[in-house]
Amino acid sequence: MENNIPLTEKEKEAAETRQRILDQSEKMFMKLGIRSITMDDLARNLGISKKTIYQYFKDKDDLVHQMCENHFTCEKLEWERIEAESENALQQLVLMVKFFLNEAGQVNPSLLYDLQKYHPKSWALFNDTKRFDHRASIERLLIRGISDGLFRPEINTKILSQFRMVSVEMGFDHNSFSPAEFHPIEVQIALLDVFVRSILNKKGMEEWEKMEGDIFKIFNNAIASLSSFNPLNRIAFN
Repeated sequence: MENNIPLTEKEKEAAETRQRILDQSEKMFMKLGIRSITMDDLARNLGISKKTIYQYFKDKDDLVHQMCENHFTCEKLEWERIEAESENALQQLVLMVKFFLNEAGQVNPSLLYDLQKYHPKSWALFNDTKRFDHRASIERLLIRGISDGLFRPEINTKILSQFRMVSVEMGFDHNSFSPAEFHPIEVQIALLDVFVRSILNKKGMEEWEKMEGDIFKIFNNAIASLSSFNPLNRIAFN
C-alpha cells in the first residue's frame, strides 16, 4: 500500500537539498574524477557547509554510492522513455546510440579507475548494473526487433545481448585497438555495423541502409565535438 501522505515543507526542502548535492557531485566527479574532488570542494561549489553534506551522506564513499544509484536510476528511466517513444527496434537503437554519445563528452577518464580502486561497493554496483540491467535492455531490443519483423527470428537473444556487451568492451580495450592507431568512435561504428548486420533480416537490412546516414552523422558529429571518448560511457549503450 502506497503512502500518500504529502511531505511537509521541511521534508521537501531536505529532499531538494539532498538531490542538489547528488546532482552537483555527479557533475564534478564526471568532469574532474572522484579522487580529485574533496568534500570541502563540493561544499564550496554548492555554497553550503560540509556539515550540511554530512547530514545526508555518512562520508564520501556513501555519497559516491548514492550518486551512482541516482545516475543508474535516471539512466534507466531515459532508456525506458526511448523504448516507449521509438517506432521500432532500429529507431530505438539509433536513439540509444545518440544518448550514449551525449554522455561521452561529460566523463573524465579517471572516474572508472577511481571507482574501482577507492569505491569497491560502487564499482560492484556498476558491474552488476552492466551484467543484469544493460544486458536485459539489449535482449528486450532484440526481442522487439524480431517482433517488428526486422531481425532474424532464429537469433539467440541471450547470446547476442552478451556478445554486444563484450564487443563494446573490446572496442575500448587499448590492447585490442590502440588509440594511437584507431579512433574509439570509429571502432564503435565498425563493431555496431557488424553486430546489426548479423541480426537483420532482408526487411531490416533495407531499413538499416536507409538509416545508416543518420547513424554515421551522429558518430561523425561526436568525433568532431568530443575531445575524449572513454570507457565509462559504455554503461549507456552495452
